[in-house]
Amino acid sequence: MGAADEDGENPFDGGDGSRLFPYEISTAKQLLSVGGERGAYYRLVDDIDISAVDNVHPIGDDRDRFRGNFDGNGHTIRGLTIDRPTESEIGLFWDCQGVDIWDLNLVDVDITGDDKVGGLVGDFTAGTISNVSVSGTISGSDQIGGIVGNAGVGSVIEDTTANVTITADRHVGGIVGWNSDGPVRRAHADVDLTATTGDAGGLVGRHTPWRGDRSETVISDSSATGEVLSSSVVGGLVGKTDSEGAVIDSIADVRVNTLDGEINSRVGGLIGQHIGTEVRRSVATGEVTGGRNAGGLVGINRGTIVESYATGETTGQDYVGGLVGTNRDTIVDCYATGAVTGRDDSVSTDVGGLVGRNINESGSSVYTGTVERSYAISTLEWEDDESVGGLVGKNAIIDDEQFETGVVVTSYWGVAETGLTTSPTVSDDHGLETAAITGSDAAESLEAFDFGEVWTTTDIYPALAWQDRPADAFADVTTSDDPFEATYPIEEFEKEMEPEESLEDENTTTGEADSDGSADEGNESDELGTDDSSSDGVPGPGLVGAVVSLGATGYLLARRAVPDEYDA
Repeated sequence: MGAADEDGENPFDGGDGSRLFPYEISTAKQLLSVGGERGAYYRLVDDIDISAVDNVHPIGDDRDRFRGNFDGNGHTIRGLTIDRPTESEIGLFWDCQGVDIWDLNLVDVDITGDDKVGGLVGDFTAGTISNVSVSGTISGSDQIGGIVGNAGVGSVIEDTTANVTITADRHVGGIVGWNSDGPVRRAHADVDLTATTGDAGGLVGRHTPWRGDRSETVISDSSATGEVLSSSVVGGLVGKTDSEGAVIDSIADVRVNTLDGEINSRVGGLIGQHIGTEVRRSVATGEVTGGRNAGGLVGINRGTIVESYATGETTGQDYVGGLVGTNRDTIVDCYATGAVTGRDDSVSTDVGGLVGRNINESGSSVYTGTVERSYAISTLEWEDDESVGGLVGKNAIIDDEQFETGVVVTSYWGVAETGLTTSPTVSDDHGLETAAITGSDAAESLEAFDFGEVWTTTDIYPALAWQDRPADAFADVTTSDDPFEATYPIEEFEKEMEPEESLEDENTTTGEADSDGSADEGNESDELGTDDSSSDGVPGPGLVGAVVSLGATGYLLARRAVPDEYDA
């Protein structure tokens, strides 16, 4: 249906569908009259409660696909219910190609479908979704996401927020179930997510560029909080990355666990299985529990991990590491501080403060596990003394006719912190006492580290230069009812923010967030700085307060103030 109803009349409040005069929508009936007029523009002019409409049919279908542009105009659609468990491409919108959707809030959705199910769109290709939020419950089978089920070639997803409970089989993410070809940037998901089969992530279930411009398929400046539970391949941010999929400037504070103690779990605080270009300047702080291949940051790595770290506790059975469970590629300038435990329900093997198993292997491809300029101060518990190390649990050889053991170069562990004086195939003099790796002495002990450009000394352990100080002071943001207020607790400091107000406190570093939602560069200062919130009190996604401790790159989009229907 285009812009005319059954009587040939314009069903909308006004407008002609042009960019300057979009069709105006103020009722549920008008919303469901949106159809397939190619290139038409639609705008919400009021909030809509659609809860009285039983089992809503998604906008568009195979006969009348939505090919317009939808401006939510900052308004909210509340109470969307769709119960179509045998149908695919389910959401407020069915299948969108070449479509832009922006400035829209969906609150209290209850959506059930089969494959390609999302709160906003089931299947999305060649368009942009921006400034969209979704809250509610979603369930389905394959490719299930809080915003989009499947994001295909040419898709762009940015400045989105989801607060969702999702239950599905596989390829499940808080924002996107399966992201095929396109960037996801400045996105946050707060999730309670369960996947019975696998490929589950707090933000994206599977991140797999396979067509289009692979260099553009990057997850950046994004975050996830909550809990993710899956049988295998599960990550706090992304379940699985493939090919050239990269993750940059992102953080996961997610409790990650496996169903029924699945042994071949591939579970990581940030990514379950990384087969991509790089993970850079990214962080995992949540608790990780799995079977085999459990890592504080990444479960299995077949890519490059650079300038990243993990602080959460990691528990597993085999191949368990504070940063990476099994490493088959490159780790450079990284560290791990969280406790590492080889689960005691059986004899655990290959448990390390940084990496559980660092291997070389041959086959259709050749992987050389390399660890360089990195350290671990993780406390360790284990069952088998022969396969545990302060830095690496085991340097393994898969084909000993062609390859040596994994490569470990200028990397160290804390002897007192890990409780170990040895690490397999790593020189014992790389185990350092606390005094040697704290304060200014660290720059001398870790002489191969680039202190200045990459690393910096602190009063305690070395931090990455983009941090400014170890990231143990997170700033959380919550919201109250209207008018919006944001609370920023930073260590012992807490203050309720009014619109346009500044925060000031001594001995604190800060960065600023632009009012358009992008994060400014962090500034080293004795003042907490200005939130630069908008007139309604909702700040942009930059981390205010301790932003420099995480790098002023929008990490705490996860913790920005959002409308009162959401609690980030």
